[in-house]
Amino acid sequence: MTISLDQAIEIHAKSAISLGGKRAEKSTRERADHCKTRGDTDGYETWTKVADTIRSLNQSGYKARRGLR
Repeated sequence: MTISLDQAIEIHAKSAISLGGKRAEKSTRERADHCKTRGDTDGYETWTKVADTIRSLNQSGYKARRGLR
């Protein structure tokens, strides 16, 4: 089974919300910034997309399933 990058980003975003709650977006943006300072532009772009997806999910009312916490 293969998944697309967009699917992987959504999976990571939902996992981050489940594990990090309200801190998920901030900690993911910090991870993106860490990649940027190390010169990892691909990592920066990917983690920024994850953070943007977290924001979008939160704004749409997404709630993590309790079983994942």
